[in-house]
Amino acid sequence: MPTRDRPYEKALSFVHNTKLISYLCPADSGLSETFSQFLVSQLTAPVPATVMGFAILCECVSAAATLPPPPAPPDPAGGDGSAPADGLHAAALRCTALMLRSANGNVRYAGLSALCRLCEAGGARPAGPLQLAVVQCLRDEDETVRLRALQLLHAVATEQSAAAVCQRLLEAVAAAERRPLRTLLLGRAALLAERYLTRRPQLLHVINRVLEEDEAPAARLRSRLAAEPPGGPLRPAAARLYAELVVGGGAAPAVQRMALWVVGETGHLLEPELLTAAVGAVCDRLPQLAADDPLRDRQPGESSSPLQQHLHALNRLVWECRAELPAAAAARLADTLPPLAAGPDPAAAQLARCTLALLGDAERLRRAAVLAEDVLSGRARADFTLSFADARVAAELERGAAVLRPPPVAAAGPARLGASVPTVSDRSSPSLDAGSPFETLGTLPLPRFLSVDEGDASVDEPPPVWTLKGRAPGPVSSPAAPDLAPPPAAHPAPSAEDETAREVAALFPSDDS
Repeated sequence: MPTRDRPYEKALSFVHNTKLISYLCPADSGLSETFSQFLVSQLTAPVPATVMGFAILCECVSAAATLPPPPAPPDPAGGDGSAPADGLHAAALRCTALMLRSANGNVRYAGLSALCRLCEAGGARPAGPLQLAVVQCLRDEDETVRLRALQLLHAVATEQSAAAVCQRLLEAVAAAERRPLRTLLLGRAALLAERYLTRRPQLLHVINRVLEEDEAPAARLRSRLAAEPPGGPLRPAAARLYAELVVGGGAAPAVQRMALWVVGETGHLLEPELLTAAVGAVCDRLPQLAADDPLRDRQPGESSSPLQQHLHALNRLVWECRAELPAAAAARLADTLPPLAAGPDPAAAQLARCTLALLGDAERLRRAAVLAEDVLSGRARADFTLSFADARVAAELERGAAVLRPPPVAAAGPARLGASVPTVSDRSSPSLDAGSPFETLGTLPLPRFLSVDEGDASVDEPPPVWTLKGRAPGPVSSPAAPDLAPPPAAHPAPSAEDETAREVAALFPSDDS
């Protein structure tokens, strides 16, 4: 090993002693106070002229992150903002600002590391010139400096800045060439989005971008949706977003699988128009999926084929909707599923048969609910109605219409989200053979659905506006007519200072924003 020069050995011993004292200080208040005064004297010393001096300064800042700030005097003498009046952390922040403004990339990296240590310890937060310095480090030519600045943004991100920080992380993913670095940045973006997902459902777009390369967030998102209490904002927003992805298509395979699962579990929260469109889009893909080899498109780690995944989503959707399934969607399912029920894939055929049985049960419940409403309102006689109902519907009629027609999903929500696939034996219906639930399905008549009259539809009628129940129309509303007014005058391009100020405001929003 080559012999090291004396200045390097002296600096190394200082770093080791500083680390040792910083570990011992929390256990001794007197030592902690003395060490804080020593650090303040080091942080307020003249700016070093060598990289080694800045390394020592960085070690002092890191040690300051482990200590509580000393109590500042209530009225500083002279009010000149001296280091003892501002406290230990304020002196450390001033030193990191000097390091970030250095022309040496190693010094800037050391300053970002020290500032990140301060922020992660909860003792400080970038403000004023430090925010501008961090944004300028995001544009640094050195990749290590940019990555350290991203780590700092991830450490200080808040609910208001989470979207902007995630956007920065995804931009870094697009520029990264090494696979480990891409995985690291994607993981940070996913964790930051999941931290504020409940209050910021728009961060689901970040989850979808991560799912294109890494399916790790999929299980966590399913658990989050299953654990959300009824009436929460995440499930309706997820239902709308993923239903639009199912209708539009073109998403990555992992995102498409996530969309199918979410639509199957939360599709009952959608408006009938969007729900019918989603069911139609899934039914359009079923014949092609059935024609392909069920095992050919199976991804590593999957336990079911794409055809089985689509049928499982439809099965869960019918199970969750029950009698509230739109008549047009039920009719489309009744036309599409019978050929698949006799297909060569046993698992897909069983799912199709189960869904058909649930459709028939849902139609009976729908008719029974209408009859119960007529009975309770006096428009029909109870004995006449009960003569056409089976024993289970008669028992439900005795308990009143509230049992037949459950409260809105927004107030109650499903009882079991993520439960196992229901079979015909799960639904006790007198019209089905309990011992062999699938043997008699071929002889049962298809359920009668309400006919959809398309003759009155006008050619000029705008497309339906897809909205969530009880919510205002969102960005998928019908397009407006083209504006024939002259285009507005072109505005001058924003300057670099304006762009930097806008980026600082997005990445470091104020507390009252």
